[in-house]
Amino acid sequence: MSVVKRLMLALTIASGPLVSMVHAESLPNWKGVQLKAFNYRNLFFPSEWGEGKLGGYNWRSANAQITNGTLNLSVSERASGQVQANDFRSKALWEVDVTLPKMASGLVAAPLWVMGPDVNGDEIDFEFVGVKGLTITAWTNVNGKKKAFWSRGSNAPLIPGDLSGKSYRLGIAYEAGKSITWYVDGRQVAKITPQDTGGVFPSLPMKPFFDIWVANGADPGWAGKWTPMAPGTRLTMQVTGYKVTSIK
Repeated sequence: MSVVKRLMLALTIASGPLVSMVHAESLPNWKGVQLKAFNYRNLFFPSEWGEGKLGGYNWRSANAQITNGTLNLSVSERASGQVQANDFRSKALWEVDVTLPKMASGLVAAPLWVMGPDVNGDEIDFEFVGVKGLTITAWTNVNGKKKAFWSRGSNAPLIPGDLSGKSYRLGIAYEAGKSITWYVDGRQVAKITPQDTGGVFPSLPMKPFFDIWVANGADPGWAGKWTPMAPGTRLTMQVTGYKVTSIK
C-alpha cells in the first residue's frame, strides 16, 4: 500500500467514544502527501491568493511546505501560509498535533479550523491570537450575513497569554445541526448544541483548513498591531500530525 493510501486510510478510521481521545500516540504525519498549488481537486492544496483581512500578507504556496512528514506553515514579510483539504463531512472529529512559533502581536496561528462550502456561512475555529492566547469560535449565516454566534474570543481566551513554542493536540468534533465539541490535549474544553444558542447553529458539511497569517487588515484591537519583519526572516508553525475520524 502506498504512503498516500495509508494516510487516506488513517483519515477514515471509525471513532470510539469522543471523550476518551488518547494523546499518547502520535497522529499520522504528512509523509507522502503532495500539496499541489492551483489543483483544487487534490486531497490537500496550498492557497495562493489575497484576502482583505491579510492586509497585503497574502497566501503564498511557498509558505506551505511538507518536510520530513511535517507540515510547515510560515509567515514571512508580505506572505502567509495556508493549506486546505478537499474532504467535506457532516459528522467528523478532526485532530492536529501542532507546535507554535514565536508568537507576536498581530500574528494569528490557526492550526485547525473547519468551514462549509459557503464562505459566508458555517465555520468552527481554533485560533492562537497574537500574544493573547487560544480562542475558539463558531460561525453561521444569520439573516444573510456570517455571524460569530458563540465564542471564547481574545477578550476571554480559552488559554490566555503568550503561548510561543507550546505544543498541543487540538480536536473539533462536529455533528451538523446537532453539536460542536472542542478538545485540547484529549480533554473536552467546550461543547455547544442548538439548545445553547437559541437554535442558531451550523448545518452544512465542512472541511479543514490549516494556516498562519498576519492580521494586518483586521482590527488591531482583536489580534494586536503587527510589526513588519526583517526581510528573510520567518515565523514557522509545525503541524506534525493530522487525522479525521468518522462519527457514527
